[in-house]
Amino acid sequence: YVTMSTGATLEKTDVVVAELEELFKDIEEVEDLISKIYEDEAILTFQLKEDYKKINKKSIPQIKEELEDMVDRYRAADVSFEQPTSSTRFRGGGGGGGNPGAGMERLLGIGNQTESIVIKGRDFDLMRNIAGDMQTYLDDLDNIQRTSLSISDNRPEVHLYFDNEILSQYDIGLSNIGAELNTFQNQFNSNITFKQGTEEYDIVIRYDEEEEDDKTMDDLENLQIESNTGATYDLDQISRIVYARGMSGINRVNQEKQIEVTYRFISEVTDSKDFLEEA
Repeated sequence: YVTMSTGATLEKTDVVVAELEELFKDIEEVEDLISKIYEDEAILTFQLKEDYKKINKKSIPQIKEELEDMVDRYRAADVSFEQPTSSTRFRGGGGGGGNPGAGMERLLGIGNQTESIVIKGRDFDLMRNIAGDMQTYLDDLDNIQRTSLSISDNRPEVHLYFDNEILSQYDIGLSNIGAELNTFQNQFNSNITFKQGTEEYDIVIRYDEEEEDDKTMDDLENLQIESNTGATYDLDQISRIVYARGMSGINRVNQEKQIEVTYRFISEVTDSKDFLEEA
């Protein structure tokens, strides 16, 4: 489990995970290294080879100890083999979605047939476009019941670009800006958990909705930032505000980005490979 510091971006987390993947790539017992990367955290899953015990005569605890030694001095993020209590995304086994009973249905020979198309590469935007085109094509086929992608839709973002000369001229520190931006949110995570029995709950601090109206982009632009001398400035006076859309997450297998297009047939087909080649 990789936990980034507050304010980390998806791009920064991706760089950190790539460094860890490079660190782990020479472990002979590992068959696949699967990375799920999000804005402020990530999870790396190691799938061992079937004959891993024969390679270097190592047990799973010994392999784990080897991994721990590798990350012992790593300081770019908090890396742990214990699930962080502050994370809700990985609670319950790291997510994964899908139908939990589908594998058993197929094993017993019942239910509808589900297949996946795996798209691999380095250009994530191009991969997303190809996956989207493929999903649209499959959705239009009569014998396809349902399709899904292993990635979420891009999320809306606001990027703030500050001019250091202006900040210096107005005597405004980044800590001043950060403090005001924290008050702009209707709610924020306190990073404290409440435990009751075997359940844990994140404590979220939220302003009274009756007293606090929904914030708009105009409110953000007009957010008052106080300088160290006591003067106040609108946020758009000291920064360039850019509206954008960013990736919600990245999936990677053995250092290669990957997107799965999963589709489910209305009825069983005799040869899904022939169907796919025809498509």
